[in-house]
Amino acid sequence: MQNNIIQLPGERRKEALDLSMYAFQYKVKEEDIPEKLNHYAHQDIYGILKEDELVAKMHLLSHEVMIQGTRFKMGGVASVATYPEHRRSGMVDALLKEALLIMREKGQTLSYLHPFKISFYRKYGWEIFSSLKKVKLDREDLKPLPSAPGRIVRYNKETHPPEANEVYEKFALQFGGMLTRTPYWWNYSVYHDYTLAMYYDHNGEAQAYMLYKAADKLINVQEYVSLNFEGYRAMWNFICQHDSMVEKAEIITSIHDPFPSYIDQPKVKTELIPYFMARIVDVEGFLTQYTFNELEKKLVISVTDEAAEWNNKIYMISNKEVTVLKADEWNDSDTRNEAITLSINALTSVLLGAQTAETLAALGQITGQPDKLLAFQKAIPNIKPFFYDFF
Repeated sequence: MQNNIIQLPGERRKEALDLSMYAFQYKVKEEDIPEKLNHYAHQDIYGILKEDELVAKMHLLSHEVMIQGTRFKMGGVASVATYPEHRRSGMVDALLKEALLIMREKGQTLSYLHPFKISFYRKYGWEIFSSLKKVKLDREDLKPLPSAPGRIVRYNKETHPPEANEVYEKFALQFGGMLTRTPYWWNYSVYHDYTLAMYYDHNGEAQAYMLYKAADKLINVQEYVSLNFEGYRAMWNFICQHDSMVEKAEIITSIHDPFPSYIDQPKVKTELIPYFMARIVDVEGFLTQYTFNELEKKLVISVTDEAAEWNNKIYMISNKEVTVLKADEWNDSDTRNEAITLSINALTSVLLGAQTAETLAALGQITGQPDKLLAFQKAIPNIKPFFYDFF
């Protein structure tokens, strides 16, 4: 670890909070500070000191995400901040590179972050993998669908039902990269001041929920989750029941969600928002866990990673194993001709389903013989990346 980067002890968490409030221009009420500092206890905070003053810092979170039913350890990078008089002096560069080392040591083969500027984090290997769809509706758009036979029950964080996470986890299996949520994460990082409306079918089984707030003539739906169309009908009709209270509605959902195509007037304002970035921290570890489609022949990929030199290797992928090639094996002309060359950004994007190998090859971000590129694309399962959470 670099000498000027330390893991902040618990008694210095308030300094980290002060830096966050300054850099991100928000204020935590005095009475809410203890709860905020308690939340910091669930994170590892690393900082750079100058004359014993905290001048730059980042938070690392330990999570798991689901990809094709497999749990991957994920390190979340959050609250990267520097006081303005110390910016552009290489501190954030040092912190991010240290973060990659720490995450690798923890066995976190993936990392996520929410970017303040996409181009900045691309330089360190992170790439956009998930986008959100925000649908904006007027009151006249709130026309109900045929009713669903079940019932809806409202909850808050104090009455949170365990079946909400059961619905969430089943829903998450449709996608790649969604967070595995703990009870603490639900309570602190999901609810905030929102209400959860849960739909139970005629057998009493939970099938759908939405997380929402109705205030100032607007119903704002932060999560719109269902296991079937019956649940979506129930959730939509519940939104429509607010027509006497609101003038507008906003619903955030997945870009893979057919909503609003199934409502009475689907011609509404729809915004696609690039959201979270991801990067593979340890290529060999990630590839070993990853489930490829059955391969007809072995794949050879050459990865370049400017921020994590341990990933700069040539990997041979077969149906049963991942092998790092030695120099003499790589120097074999046949092996070189078979290789696909790509950056850590491109590899992350393709394996998480954000882009296809064909698209990135057309953009010059992947190179290789056409038949090898086609075999690479065929080997990658149909993953629909999505991420609802925030940190």
